Amino acid sequence: MYNILRTIWPLFFGLFLIALSVGLQGSLIGIRATAEFDLTATGLVMTGYFIGFLIGSTQGANFIKKVGHVRTFGALTALASISIIIHAVFVVPWIWFVMRVITGIAMSGIYVVAESWLNHAATDKNRGQILSIYMMVIFVGLFCGQFLLNLADPNTFELFGLISILVSFAAIPILITVTPMPSIEHTESISIKKLFQWTSFGLSGVFLINVCDAMIFGMAAVYATDIGLSIKEISYFVASFIFGGLVLQWPIGHLSDKFDRRLVISVVAAAGTIFAYLCTLQSTDNFLQLLVFTSLLGGFVLPLYALFMALINDFMRADKIVAASSTIVLVGGIGAAIGPIVTALMMKYFGSDAFFWGVAVICAIISVYGMIRLVFFKYVREQHRHEFSIHACNAVETIVLVEDEKIS
Repeated sequence: MYNILRTIWPLFFGLFLIALSVGLQGSLIGIRATAEFDLTATGLVMTGYFIGFLIGSTQGANFIKKVGHVRTFGALTALASISIIIHAVFVVPWIWFVMRVITGIAMSGIYVVAESWLNHAATDKNRGQILSIYMMVIFVGLFCGQFLLNLADPNTFELFGLISILVSFAAIPILITVTPMPSIEHTESISIKKLFQWTSFGLSGVFLINVCDAMIFGMAAVYATDIGLSIKEISYFVASFIFGGLVLQWPIGHLSDKFDRRLVISVVAAAGTIFAYLCTLQSTDNFLQLLVFTSLLGGFVLPLYALFMALINDFMRADKIVAASSTIVLVGGIGAAIGPIVTALMMKYFGSDAFFWGVAVICAIISVYGMIRLVFFKYVREQHRHEFSIHACNAVETIVLVEDEKIS
């Protein structure tokens, strides 16, 4: 394990810088767009990232096949670096939307390259540990990125330039790593209809929770700006969601291995509904209390994607997992792409608190649907359940979790 980490540490360092830039960029774009455009245009701009991420997730492997891992990574980091600078030069809604799409494509491709590298370097004995470290690096980077907002005025060029520097610098340790390049193999996909027939709750949940996660990652900074929080308060506000998800991700995943996964999902989603509602009752006058509730909300909402992935894998044979992954990415990406614009429209017509109400409604639907499945449909036998372990990521705003499958 030590020898592997010694070999791939440049990759982790580069990914930390990428996550740092993504965390800063998401909040910065949300704050600046709110100041420059109306809510509808802001929602479209924030949606652009997730559209791009969907495109990159489905086409990233094709890029790698054509030019290789190193060239793909170098090109995508350059693309991401250029696109963020263009935001500062041309403050026009449609240009920002296009640049967000390009950024999403670039970041998604970067994650595909990085994950294939990590999977190639890992073995069956340490893959869970290595990819757990990977997820921790990403979450910590996203968390720390929020506080970079305080280094300069979002209305100036400096923060856009900082993001460009971080992305460009991230390429250096990754491009000079000596880790052997993995091969990309072609795999057939499974249709949405067939996968829904096999695990309707799992696939529906992937769609719904990606809508919810995109609401949080895409619009939290917009909401915070709309209610009049300062830049420092916005950084803490957005970071609180990530902190909650970081702390509760593993305990909730562990519980899902011990009990019926649908029960855990239903209870966690119900808790998410409650905390989303409680967030609507908070006042900016008691900012610390607001942060406590948003941390709890993030803690119960963000881990749900991993639980749905584990649930889907429970019903898959080992030879079908890879084939199903592209379909899962597609469904999740569609959900993520509509999250910010739906939230923006809700906030425009129903007020700022629609941000939390949207999260509450989605969590409530997940919880009720899960309880219906729990009551009327049998689950897999106890001895067929697999151990919870973190596998690859693809993300809403940045990342999602996939589970190792051991069911035959």
